[in-house]
Amino acid sequence: MGVQFWVMLVIKNDSLNKIAHYGGGGIGGSGSEEAKKGRVVLGDDIQDVSYIRSCSDTTDTVREEALEFLKDRSSTVARPRNKKRKGEEGPLDTFFDRSLTAREEEEAEKLLLRGWVSSNHTFLSVGDPYFLKFLHFLHPSYSLPTPYVLRTCIFDSEAAQVKKEEMDELKGHMNMTLLIDGWEDLLKCSIYGTVASQVDQEPVVLALNDLTGKRASADGVYECALSSLNSMGLGDGRNFIAVTTDNPTTMISFRNKFERKFPWVITLPCFLHQLNTTIGEICLYPAMKTTISRSTRIVTFFNGSHYWGGQLKEEAARQGITRGFTKNCESRWYALVLHCCSVKGYRYPLVTICCRPDANEKENGFSCIKAEVIEIVQATTTFWKQLDQLIRVTKLLVDAIGNLESREANLADCMLEMIRCARFISEMKLEQGDDADFLDNAKTVLNKRFRRMNTPIHSLALFLHPLCQKLAISDEAGGRDLQFMISAALKLASKWKWSACDAKALVENIKDYNLCKAPFIGGMKDGKAYWESLSVASDQLPLKKLAITIFLIVPSSSDVKQLFSDLGGIQVPKQNNLNINTFEDLGKMRCNLRQHHHSELRAQGKSIRCKHGHMHTKTSPGINTAIVEEGSVTESDNWQGLLEVDEEQVEEEDVEASFDSLEKEIEVEKDIELKLELEEELATLDIVEGKLYDFSDFMSSKRWTRGWSLRASMTRLMF
Repeated sequence: MGVQFWVMLVIKNDSLNKIAHYGGGGIGGSGSEEAKKGRVVLGDDIQDVSYIRSCSDTTDTVREEALEFLKDRSSTVARPRNKKRKGEEGPLDTFFDRSLTAREEEEAEKLLLRGWVSSNHTFLSVGDPYFLKFLHFLHPSYSLPTPYVLRTCIFDSEAAQVKKEEMDELKGHMNMTLLIDGWEDLLKCSIYGTVASQVDQEPVVLALNDLTGKRASADGVYECALSSLNSMGLGDGRNFIAVTTDNPTTMISFRNKFERKFPWVITLPCFLHQLNTTIGEICLYPAMKTTISRSTRIVTFFNGSHYWGGQLKEEAARQGITRGFTKNCESRWYALVLHCCSVKGYRYPLVTICCRPDANEKENGFSCIKAEVIEIVQATTTFWKQLDQLIRVTKLLVDAIGNLESREANLADCMLEMIRCARFISEMKLEQGDDADFLDNAKTVLNKRFRRMNTPIHSLALFLHPLCQKLAISDEAGGRDLQFMISAALKLASKWKWSACDAKALVENIKDYNLCKAPFIGGMKDGKAYWESLSVASDQLPLKKLAITIFLIVPSSSDVKQLFSDLGGIQVPKQNNLNINTFEDLGKMRCNLRQHHHSELRAQGKSIRCKHGHMHTKTSPGINTAIVEEGSVTESDNWQGLLEVDEEQVEEEDVEASFDSLEKEIEVEKDIELKLELEEELATLDIVEGKLYDFSDFMSSKRWTRGWSLRASMTRLMF
């Protein structure tokens, strides 16, 4: 209750008193607690008696009066217009019905289609009789197109317009990143999506390809990529500078084939997929696997029991907990940590519920809580401590995934987040009851994963950020030196067929940049903006062109995941048997409509940034200058409902299957790693112990500065 309705109603006093008498003693009287929720006040005050509709203690007469009272509140005639109209007043003829011109009808049909696609309504909904009555009431002379006309002529026309618009737009874009990933839809079809993206730009869907009944091999994915490029008139590949995919063996082979076809393209594994796998490998520790299985068992029981789930929800509400359990999701290990956080947040309501007599023994034939669940909650002394340690160790990796899902994230951001995680693990102290072997295991996993993720181009990107140059080449840390950065830059220059003159100038630029010589002075937290602000032209300053190109590379395939999320919203039970072409057109149109909507919001000065449960959105472009706040995961308001059940809910056996799948993936990676040419000195260094990057600069002053000869007034990156 508590919803305010500002209305002007006239009701007979005797009717009001009948309703108010239910509350005890007429209007303004005091009665039962239930009655206080149904209150009636004359005039312009609050009038809210909807509680009486479902109350079992009132009489039929009072209920009828209450229903009549509530029915009358919907009258728009009784509502005064207290707010001014937004927008301009229409001319006089808009208050009269008139036939639309052919041009107006065409525009109306386009707007109708866009609204239907954007809001994910099925085309059959256009023929809904009540919607037709509503439209007829607004404009009697307007004839709505039939569902068939809407999904054929109008839809095809709009789809062609969107594709033409995006083809023209893409031809003018250079240095884009090609993203490709696979997805299983509602009909269990194997769909591969390709997206063209760029840092801080809206992505463009290139195509969808259905590989159902075909081998999703490297050759199959390669053909999908070429087909997608050709369909948008980008078959020569000159508009792309990088390809980013996840990192199974199939995608590794695909990236190699693609690079042989387009030798100037940089191929990268998705950084977020690697962070996700890092979390999963940390969770493979035997004791933590048991802890995760136990937490999943708790959630499975209470989500599957209507009575005990409801009782737990009520007890949590009494203790001031409004969020619900977060479901685990197969293969998304960051979701597993959020799942554990939600179980930890319910510790005291769980203990309270499990102490009840009817929870331990059946009463009157009603079911009690399973003994194994009670044992986990009450009798297992190590469960809560292990759950807490698991969250403390993995939480920052989850936060890193959330931070790097931003479209503004670049390769330098990825390295900073990874270094931050390493510093966090290195500073972690064992608390009473902690498992020391688990912490050592987490450090070992992080060291191993960091060596794979710290590619030369990632290190070069960190070096080229004006506020992180000293961190990237710290001699004290024994990490990568200036010569390594020069070598990495020259490899890119060779890959892009730069002339010997440009390569020589590039080396001189890097040396001057390292010494903070003009024009490489000052600093900004947005690396790309810094390089673009230099007054010297790119053709005279090769390092400027190289740096801007690197800062445009998209480090993750999260935009493809957003596409699949959109497609998952399109493919609902009433609209699931879509052919791949219609599916692709709907995905393109939704992406295009969102892009136009964001442009309109920007023009109005409004924010287009969204937050989810583990994302820490920045208010401005550039490197994140604030340490991620502690507790932001567990204190988020974006939790799913306690008893909300869907088809993706993962049971205990699914958790075991996910762990088995991850173990097989790690075994394959070990075989691949033997074939990789790793630098021997790098393979023996330890990121957690500070042997690759020096933690002392920002551990003491919480800041990173650029160069040794930087003036005190230079812009600094605060930590």
